Amino acid sequence: MPIRLADLRKETRSITFEFLGETVHVAYSPGAFTPELEAEANAAEPGHQLGALAKMFARILASWDVMDDDGQPLPITLDTLMVMPAKFLGAIMKALQDDTTVPKESGGSFAASS
Repeated sequence: MPIRLADLRKETRSITFEFLGETVHVAYSPGAFTPELEAEANAAEPGHQLGALAKMFARILASWDVMDDDGQPLPITLDTLMVMPAKFLGAIMKALQDDTTVPKESGGSFAASS
């Protein structure tokens, strides 16, 4: 059965990672990460890569369990991401890379599951 582009874009995956002794849960849309988005991120001027990363996350992150200082959920917006510590953004990026990297022992084919 053929797959539709809309189906590719609506998939979400959940990941978890440790940061400052806490477990962080993030859901993201792998279908939102496109060559166009990658090109935009790579075109960032030197010194502006974190801003480009924040823009990318604003488009691909679907949910997270990050709270503000009053215990309220923080929205995933560009404004929120722009004030997050660089180390935290890096931890998200590493978790995303770990989730999307094809293991070497898998050979030449790739089977994805949600």
